[in-house]
Amino acid sequence: MEVVNKVISHHLINGGISRFEKFKIYHKEFLGIKLTDQMLQELCDQFSTLVINKVVDAPYTLGAYDFIRQYYQKYSFHIVSATPQNEIEIIVKLKKLNKYFIEVLGSPEKKYRNINKIISKYNLQLSEICYIGDSINDYNAAKKSGIRFIGFCSIKNNNFPLDIEKIDSFNSFFRKIKL
Repeated sequence: MEVVNKVISHHLINGGISRFEKFKIYHKEFLGIKLTDQMLQELCDQFSTLVINKVVDAPYTLGAYDFIRQYYQKYSFHIVSATPQNEIEIIVKLKKLNKYFIEVLGSPEKKYRNINKIISKYNLQLSEICYIGDSINDYNAAKKSGIRFIGFCSIKNNNFPLDIEKIDSFNSFFRKIKL
């Protein structure tokens, strides 16, 4: 149970880090096991199946789908995620969100690199970009890329610096934030 608690604690503090990195940390630091590439891939494959099913079946965050549907033609929406590239593409397709996002980028590339790839590819101005994220790693990636960040906070996740813009639902986003 001690290892489970350590994993949960680490995960909650370090949301937005790829599972590849997390699995290596958990096995090495908490279990004393150095994963081979094959062991890591097997763990990731098992986890991927679980994640895809759970995420596809999960309801949308309050107001998120309405926000995306209402504004996707006015704003250029992109996804930058720590979820593996092939998996995030499957999730977006199964949730029928393809038409709303211009680009969907996942790991193993770092978030800030994917943000910078989008900025460069679409010749975007930093002042015109807003990254909405739910982890401190999202915040750090946005900060490293020089773009505006809005923290999506929930009961489980409220570890952002005090001085950043925050929302707790996309319904509150409609009311509070002007893009």
